[in-house]
Amino acid sequence: MRIFKTYGEQAIEKVRQNPYTLPKDIYGIGFATADQIAQKVGIPRDSINRAKAGIDHVLLGATSDGHCALPLEKLKATAVKLLEVPEALVEQALSQMLTSGSLLLEEIDGEPLVFLPHLRKAEEGIAAKIKLLAGMPTLYPPIDFGKAIAWCERRTGKTLAPSQREALKAVLGNRVVIITGGPGVGKSTLVNSILMILGAKGVKCMLCAPTGRAAKRLTETTGLEAKTVHRLLQIDPATGRFTRNESHTLSIPKIGKGFEKLKRASLPRIAPGCLKMRPSAARRFYDNCPNRISRNVPTLDERVRAHPPLTPVIFLVSSP
Repeated sequence: MRIFKTYGEQAIEKVRQNPYTLPKDIYGIGFATADQIAQKVGIPRDSINRAKAGIDHVLLGATSDGHCALPLEKLKATAVKLLEVPEALVEQALSQMLTSGSLLLEEIDGEPLVFLPHLRKAEEGIAAKIKLLAGMPTLYPPIDFGKAIAWCERRTGKTLAPSQREALKAVLGNRVVIITGGPGVGKSTLVNSILMILGAKGVKCMLCAPTGRAAKRLTETTGLEAKTVHRLLQIDPATGRFTRNESHTLSIPKIGKGFEKLKRASLPRIAPGCLKMRPSAARRFYDNCPNRISRNVPTLDERVRAHPPLTPVIFLVSSP
């Protein structure tokens, strides 16, 4: 039904000619479905259109791991495995896609990476907005950091480690901060301390996480409701777009005055796959990924040393 609604009277002809356009034209139809239709209408498995669709599918699948691009050799190897075709066919398809502009090739840190154009555009847009946001002053009420630390430690009965104090100071003084660290270094205590201080100042906060499981853990840790990013921004399943945006902003509740009880659960670690920001757009931006990530990818602290980020990056460490 969605096919006929999109293509109208030309639906049958378009599908027979190239069913691999379906994933691009119709939200919710993926490569597997298009491939099944192609086999039924007699399109050979070594079709160049099938190879191109397979390459698109591999790049889109990589976004689930947080990647906006893939190394050229890894992309070729993954596509060959998926399509079960000779590497020469995949190379031919790649060459045509790069020539036509449906894919983009860029070398970053000496490694050739292949992008889907809309993902590189999105990445550059995110980098530009992060840069803009990071350059703005905070909107918090005046906070005496020393008094806030002492007050928080009295209320919780916990003494913050030096790295936690550094992170707390960075959060209160910046619009964007990245905090990372392994299990047991005090991320949960830090988050609760941040929320306690801001709540005492009447600052409105909302909590979100990339997955449902992470949001649940964040709720358990803080005692406050946390949502997935998709739920918070109210994604529309029909279009794949968020309904909350700059023109339809969030309504943020105040943190309750009863926010006192701290729980001793650990914050979840976000899945591997860090966003690789283009230097020309806004240096580098990093998410809260673990230091040990996928093979052949530098650790987060290595990348920060190599490319100092625009926003503060705090590494929490265990107290001696």
